[in-house]
Amino acid sequence: MLSIGCMEKIVKTVTLFGWVLLMLCIGSKVVAYSTIGVPLNRVVSSIEETSRELLTEDEQQEYACVIDKVQGMYFWVSRENRKLKRTESGIYEIYTSLDGAGFIKCINPKYKSLFKETSYFLPYFESIHVMSKTITYFGYVPPSQM
Repeated sequence: MLSIGCMEKIVKTVTLFGWVLLMLCIGSKVVAYSTIGVPLNRVVSSIEETSRELLTEDEQQEYACVIDKVQGMYFWVSRENRKLKRTESGIYEIYTSLDGAGFIKCINPKYKSLFKETSYFLPYFESIHVMSKTITYFGYVPPSQM
């Protein structure tokens, strides 16, 4: 059986430009890991200040948003395997951490045709609450995942 640490290392080696679906057999269940978003920049906000920085290619890969679905439940693999609730609102899919730590918002793939004329990718963002700061990553869903 693979440890969570081993699986996280596998996930971090995921290619930057494609939907990656790793099917890992763990005991009798199958786990599907998916890179939901590749961040391009990070905004850190607090009551004192807000800063924005562009991410390097290495940082984009390091901070990629990864969610997995196991037996109908969603987990935020890239954020300590936090449990998520998936909802749909208009053209969006929203994954909310059950412990209030943050959320992921991306375009539902069934609405991707709305973006074909204006963009080669679907936007996503991920917001994480850490103490008195909020960290938000803005990026895209890799084209092969659309």
